[in-house]
Amino acid sequence: MTAPVYRGSPAVGHLAQWFVARPWRALTLILVFALSIRIATFGDPALHVDESFYMLVGEMMRHGAVPYVDVWDRKPFGLFALYFLFSVLHEGPLGYQVAAWLFAAATAFVIHRIALRFAGPLGSLLAAFVYLAALGGLMGMGGQAPVFYNLFVAIAFALVIASIEPLNQGRLPVALYVAMLSGGIALTIKQTSVFELGYLGLFAVFAAARAGVPLRRLVPATLGFILVGLLPSAGIALWYAQAGHWQAFYDAMVTANLGRPAPELWISLSRLGVMMLIVSPLAALAVASGVIAMRRSVRPPLFGFLLGWIAVACVGIAVVPNYYLHHALPLAVPLSIAAALVLDRPRLGSASALIVIGFFCWRADAFDFSWHEQTRKDMGVLAQAMAEHAPNGTALIFDGPPYLYAMSGLRPLSPLVFPSHLNKTAERRTSGIDAIAELQAVLAEGPGAIVIASEPRRRSINHEALQRVRDYAASQCRPVAAARIRQIDRDTRFEVFGDCEPEP
Repeated sequence: MTAPVYRGSPAVGHLAQWFVARPWRALTLILVFALSIRIATFGDPALHVDESFYMLVGEMMRHGAVPYVDVWDRKPFGLFALYFLFSVLHEGPLGYQVAAWLFAAATAFVIHRIALRFAGPLGSLLAAFVYLAALGGLMGMGGQAPVFYNLFVAIAFALVIASIEPLNQGRLPVALYVAMLSGGIALTIKQTSVFELGYLGLFAVFAAARAGVPLRRLVPATLGFILVGLLPSAGIALWYAQAGHWQAFYDAMVTANLGRPAPELWISLSRLGVMMLIVSPLAALAVASGVIAMRRSVRPPLFGFLLGWIAVACVGIAVVPNYYLHHALPLAVPLSIAAALVLDRPRLGSASALIVIGFFCWRADAFDFSWHEQTRKDMGVLAQAMAEHAPNGTALIFDGPPYLYAMSGLRPLSPLVFPSHLNKTAERRTSGIDAIAELQAVLAEGPGAIVIASEPRRRSINHEALQRVRDYAASQCRPVAAARIRQIDRDTRFEVFGDCEPEP
């Protein structure tokens, strides 16, 4: 395929070609761009409650805690293993945030390399930049799970795309098994990546069958794809079984996920509407590229493969109908790749990329250093107050950033460390532990400090639980600190009640 002619802006085309001529140049450019739109967040310990919790679990694991046993959640083990590794490399938020920058840049580089198969240097680079900006606009400016597993999914798809020609020739290259393994690693970080992994496996099998690969080779290959894809998850499950924690692992991975209650329909629909609105600029670029692909007949099989990828990413979003904005992050990978054709047009592509990148950076307040600096200070105030006013070294963060446990050095009194598992009505029994009974036990043991939001942060708050905590704070503790913390999705005033003296 010949390189596009940049009649409108030859300087732009020549510059893009210079960067793409050596992969390390393109990677360096992508790293620098990714850093420029993420560096403001570095060191912020309260970007999002999810990341605050993952970071806490990683550090707890460093001190011997076992996920699902000592600290409960329904996320797969691979996510916590990553945060454990990040905490080993650097304690505190900077460890995972630097890692998230590197993972995001690496994913963008894979996007660039895939896009080069049907678009020119300019479009492929701009596709990488658009992806990086979209992460921030979709609440992925920090360490949400897709920021990490998107890399493994993108690598898997890149390997399968590279295998299309051998498949059409009736060969089953080793790259297909490596792709399944990469997808299997993604599966240990987020369960919904199973749809993308399954799509890859089916695509490879049907492509091989269409090319005339006999059943005597196809059946073992299919079983091999399945086994390799499940290998990382199976290894984790076997470890829990031999350690005597199989039931805890099974309940967290299966029972709790299948039994997770869906939000009310109007809440789901309103969140879905917001998600679609925020994703729409990126989707519009992909649609425009699709129109160009049909008109030019540019590698139609590959573009059809991308459409399938977009479809299964949508399925992964649909099966968990909470529709939080960050659930759309996996969709950013195939949409960014698909957008490369329209982005490859010097004037239209550059202008479109500038608008879309600007929109997502505006959504993320990507260059607001003062926000994150203030959060660092305010979190320090809350943590210091907790540490100085918890006589027995324990605390209960009923509604607040979980990482305050680590910052204050205080110990939680329950495996239900993630605040929603104690304070959200819908989560009352999904962990297998009755939240009200567990909260009663925690308050009876007597936490030395309490953290609570001045006003409930969600309509689904368990008011019975909230009242119990407020009664405890009012009767057994005294207010010692308060600070307003701005997070990605909300701005909340948190109060610390300390010097708690439980009744004998």
